[in-house]
Amino acid sequence: MNWGKLIVPVCAMLSIIACKSTPAVQNGYSARLQGSWQLIRASGGYAGKDQPIKELRNLCIHENKYQVWQRDSMAASGTFTVKDAKWITNGQQGPALFLERFPFGQQLSLRNDTLQLTDLVYDGYTYIYVKQGGSCFR
Repeated sequence: MNWGKLIVPVCAMLSIIACKSTPAVQNGYSARLQGSWQLIRASGGYAGKDQPIKELRNLCIHENKYQVWQRDSMAASGTFTVKDAKWITNGQQGPALFLERFPFGQQLSLRNDTLQLTDLVYDGYTYIYVKQGGSCFR
């Protein structure tokens, strides 16, 4: 397993800098994030190209906790917060997902059953997840 490719998306979602947490932001997204999300697309990096999804990867969210599963193995877990942050894509303030112990977060966009997370760094990645039925949190 290539842990480097796993760490990047997990790191991208994590941060504790340059943001302010507001209950409205946290509460407004927390309920909508709950459940199981399957990664269907990853793109970005220096070249900005699509990255092939070679293994099934699920992001599982329960309350303020997350788990990342690859096949039947847990690859990462911890807690998260949703905070206002300056989006890298347009310079505006908006919701961002921050996982514990990581230096930067991800721009958070939810539309229907699609979750888009974009790294809050230049030459970062964008990850697109589709909501799955039920919960994969164990």
